[in-house]
Formats: sequence, structure tokens, C-alpha cells
Amino acid sequence: MNVNDIINENFKIDFNTLFFEITSVCNSNCTHCYNSSFGKNYYLELGMIEKAVNSLDNDKLKNVILSGGEALLHPQIWEIIEYLYKKGIGISILSNGYLLNEFIIDRLKVFDVHIQISLDGADKQINDMIREDGSFEKAYNALSLLKQLEHNRKTSINTVINYHNYNTIENIYNLAKYFDVLELGFNFIQLQGSASSNGYKGLDTEIKTILNELEKLYNKNDIVKRIIKPSLSCRFCNPINNIIFLTPLISYTGNVYACEAFNNDMFSLGNINHNALSEILSSMKLKQILMILNLRKYYMGKCRSCFVKDICNGGCPAISVNQTNNIFDNGNGCDLYKNFSVYELERKKV
Repeated sequence: MNVNDIINENFKIDFNTLFFEITSVCNSNCTHCYNSSFGKNYYLELGMIEKAVNSLDNDKLKNVILSGGEALLHPQIWEIIEYLYKKGIGISILSNGYLLNEFIIDRLKVFDVHIQISLDGADKQINDMIREDGSFEKAYNALSLLKQLEHNRKTSINTVINYHNYNTIENIYNLAKYFDVLELGFNFIQLQGSASSNGYKGLDTEIKTILNELEKLYNKNDIVKRIIKPSLSCRFCNPINNIIFLTPLISYTGNVYACEAFNNDMFSLGNINHNALSEILSSMKLKQILMILNLRKYYMGKCRSCFVKDICNGGCPAISVNQTNNIFDNGNGCDLYKNFSVYELERKKV
């Protein structure tokens, strides 16, 4: 029995969302950005996006996330949005908010676009230290305008938790509540790209404090928005009911990856400039990678004797690859996921 037969017999591969990194161009220079391509001018053209989407089953694709760089800097951004809208596909844009004005917000409303604003601090001092000078004011003004023009319920805020802001989570929550956004999402910093070169360190000993604070906010009775917490539950790495659920990433160069975090070139599945996306997402290479991910915890020295290996499954392979270029060495991610797993075990006992 070969890899193809094993995967087909034991797992179903599915997805309903694509993550398009449509440009490397950005009007910000955040100190913790995962992307190391700052200063390069790459754009994924509308024609390539159309080719990728049109190769898929029309009933399968429900949502598309547009990212960058800064997605709104793409010269064909409105053509891309209009194309997806006419296809009946839900659209989300990840943005720093710098370019938002009344005209742009009104157009986003016409196409029912959800927009996510990045905010890494509840005040200028913390946010601008992490992102850049003036970034807090620009994001604050964007959120104010979105609320004023009644698009706040199609808006979310995303915060990257790092050692500069981990003890100010409640302040960020209160700011999100003030703007009455739909969602407030949190994720942990990845030590790659600018974050690695700018000397950021991992969050290990602080994990319990962070997760306790998030749990407290999650259970608040006055919350009307959704809080998206960091989680060990990944349907890509840890299949649920034998379903491997992908959020494929198509980069601005056309490379395809199995998820938006797993974007190291050694795990590129193919390129939409050369092959149909439907072919790439049913390829033997994808199935080989999935097989490796399901077996890797048995071949990692740190995992063999670890009492939480069946909870964390060896941690996030994207973190491993991005930090060490070795899928079998989970680097700094080991302490993060071990502490995360211990917290989950303790919480279940309560």
C-alpha cells in the first residue's frame, strides 16, 4: 500500500477557504513581521487568481482571504474584489488600516468585505514600539471611521501576542469593545522574518498568565463580539474525525502551500503559474507531507518521552520549519506548546 492509498483510505482532505498573499508591497515596517520580503515588489495578478479559483469546484470554495504586504496596495485590488464578489465568494482583507478612508470603506460595504485591522497595543507607546511610529493613530482612526460608517460589524481586530504586550491584553479587549467590532483575535508571535532578526524572544514562562487572561475575557458576560484564542486544535495537523482541513496559501509568486503558516519553500506544493490549483491540491506531494505530519511526533527525540505529545502532536510544524528548517526539530516551539498543553490539562481537571 502506497502513501496515496493510505491517505485516501484513512483521511478525507477538504477545504473551503483560500488564503491569497496578493502582494509583498507594504506601507509599514513592523518589527515583528513574519514576512522577510519587505522592499520587494511582487504582485499576484488578477488573471492568476481567476485561473486558480476557476480550476476548483464551484461549490467547494466559500471564502477568500486577501493579504500581503498590504492587500489594499495591489493595483488591481478592486477588480479582484469584484471578481470574487460576482462568484459569490466571501471576501476578507487583512490590513493595517493606513489607507482606509470614506471612499474605500463605502466600496468595501458594497462588496460586503470583512476587514481585519492589525493592532498590537491599546496605546501609542506599546503599539508603535512593536509596529512603527504613528501606526497606533492610523489604526485608531481607521477603526473610528469604520464604526462611524457602520462597517464595524464586518470588522475584526487581530493582535500578535509578544513580550511587549502580553500583560496588556485586557486593555486591547476594552479598545475592541469600544469600537464594537465583530471579532478580536489573538495569536502568538512567530520567530521568523523580521521578528527573528529584531531579537524577539518566545513566550514560554508567560503562557499560563496569557491563557488565564484570555479565558477570563472569553467568559465575560458583556461580550458581544467573538474572541478568537490561540489554540492547539489544528485540523491540518490534528485531523478531526479523520478530516484533514486545509487553508491553502497562494503566495504572491504563485507558490502553493497547505496552510497560511506552513509557507517555507521546501514545502511548496507547486505553482499556479505552471499547474492548475485543483491538481496541486490533490497531488502526491501534499499527501506525502500530510503523512509526515501525522508520523513526525514518533521520530522527534523530545516528543518520545513527553507526557503531552498526544495533545500537541509535536507542536506546529510551521514553527519548526520556520525556525530551524527542520520539520523534526521544533525549536523554541517545544516549550510554547508544552506549556500550552499543560495548561489545557490543568483546566480540564478544574
